[in-house]
Amino acid sequence: MSTHLKNVRAWNGIDCWQEGLAFDAGVIVPEGGNTVIDCGGRVLTPGLVDAHVHLVMGGQSRLGVDLSAMASQTQFTQRLLQEHRVLPADRWVMAHGWNERSWGSTTPPDMGWMEGMGDRPTVCWRCDQHAALVNQAVLDRLELPADASSLRTGLLIEEEAWEVLVPALPQWPLEDTRRGLYEAVQWLNSMGVTAVRTMEYRDVLERVLDPEAASLSLRTVVTLLDRSLPLTLDWLAGRSPELPQVIGCKAFFDGTLGSRTARVFEPFLDRGASGRWVECAADDTDQLWCEAVVHAGLAPSIHAIGDAAVRRAADVLAGVPETLRPTIEHAELVRGVDLDDISRLRLSVQPVHRAEDARFAADILGERRAASMLPLRDLLASGARLAFGTDWPITSADPMRTLAAAITGNDEDGRPFHPEQAIDAQDAMHAMTLAAAEAVSLPTAEGLVPGAPADFVVWDRDPFAWDGSGSPPRPAAVFIDGRCVHGELGH
Repeated sequence: MSTHLKNVRAWNGIDCWQEGLAFDAGVIVPEGGNTVIDCGGRVLTPGLVDAHVHLVMGGQSRLGVDLSAMASQTQFTQRLLQEHRVLPADRWVMAHGWNERSWGSTTPPDMGWMEGMGDRPTVCWRCDQHAALVNQAVLDRLELPADASSLRTGLLIEEEAWEVLVPALPQWPLEDTRRGLYEAVQWLNSMGVTAVRTMEYRDVLERVLDPEAASLSLRTVVTLLDRSLPLTLDWLAGRSPELPQVIGCKAFFDGTLGSRTARVFEPFLDRGASGRWVECAADDTDQLWCEAVVHAGLAPSIHAIGDAAVRRAADVLAGVPETLRPTIEHAELVRGVDLDDISRLRLSVQPVHRAEDARFAADILGERRAASMLPLRDLLASGARLAFGTDWPITSADPMRTLAAAITGNDEDGRPFHPEQAIDAQDAMHAMTLAAAEAVSLPTAEGLVPGAPADFVVWDRDPFAWDGSGSPPRPAAVFIDGRCVHGELGH
C-alpha cells in the first residue's frame, strides 16, 4: 500500500527541496498514496549512512566494561574490580575506551592499575584500539620476546596487540554477541542510521553477522579485515546474494596519533620518533596486497592517519579502477601539497577523531602541522569525495556528534580548532548520506528520487538550522525500505 507524507519539507540529498514524499513497496514514487500522514511541518532527509563502523565489536562493547569516562587511576581500578566481583569465575574481564588524556596525562596506565584482579585475565583496550593494557594473568598466556617492554608494563601496542594478544583472546559467548548485535542495530536506528559499512573478519562475518542479517533493521555492506598474504578470497564466489555484500578489503599502513604510531613526515614533538609503518607497509608488500584485492574485484581500503601514510596510500591506490571505489580510511593528517593527488580518491573520514585529537594536536605536532588535521573545507574545495563515518566503537556512534564536529570545527572540549576548516550543515549532511552511500556501494546513493529505496529520517527539529551546539535534533521516525524501524508519525 502506497503512503504519502504531507506537510513535510523533504531534502532529497541532491540540493533539492520538495514538499511531501510518497513511497510504495519500499521505493520512492512520484506521487499519490493510499495512506496519508501529516508530518506537522517537519524536515525529512535521506537515512544516515555510517561509512566506517565495527558493528559486531560495537555490539560487544555495549556488553563489556566501558572505561571512557574514567578520570583517575582510582576510578579505573574500581570499575574493573566492580566487574571482577560479579563476573563468573571462568570469564575474562574485557574493557575498552580508556584514554590517558581523560586524567590529564600523557603517560598510559600500567599493570599496577589492575591490582586486585588476581589471576583473572583482564584486557583493557585503549580508545583507539591500537593498544591494550593487560595484567600478568594475560601475559602468562602470550608468547612475547623475553626483552619485550610489555612484559614489564602490560601495555601491548600495534602488532603486539593485534598479532599476539588477539589470537589468544577467548571468543565472546555467541548468545551474548548476538544480543549485543541486535541492541547495537536498534540503537543505531534510534539515531537515524539506516545503513553501515562494517569492518569484519571472515570468521565473525560467517559466525555472527550472516546468520542474523535477514532480521537486522539495517542496510549493511562489509569490508574484510582479513589481510595476511596470500589473501584467500575465492570463497566469496559462492556467497549468497541474500547475505551482506562484501565490497572490499582493508589494510593498515600505520597506527594512531594518540599512540604516536601514526606515520608522519616530521617527528612528533613530544616523543621524537616519526611513528611507524605496520603490516604490509612495514614489509613492503602493500602493492602486492592491493593487486590481490583488485584481482578479486574488491575495493582496497587503507587505514592511513599520518601524513606520510596518507601520501603512501594515495600512491598505492593511484592505479585502482575508479569503479571499485578505493578509499583511504581516516586521512587525519593531510599536507597541502598532497591535496590535489588525494582529491581523486574517496576519503572515509571521522570528524570526531579530529575533534578528539585536536585537544593535543599542537603539543605533539606544533601549531603549523596541527592545521593540517583533517582540513575538511580544503578537501571539499579540492574536489575530494568525503564519506563520513564514526569508527564506532572507537568513537561515539552518535552521528550528531559527527555532524557537530564538522560544522563547528571545535575540539571535544568545545574550543575552536582551526574553524576555517568547518563546513556547512548541508555539506556535512551530504557526506553522511549520499556521499557515504556512494563510497560504499549502497543503492541509496541517488537520493530520495523515484525508484530509489525509501530510506529516510523525519526529524523532530530542522537539522540544517542547528549550529552544532546545544541539544541536537533527533529522529522522530526512521524508515528503511518504507518500513518504520524507529519512532512513529501521526496520521
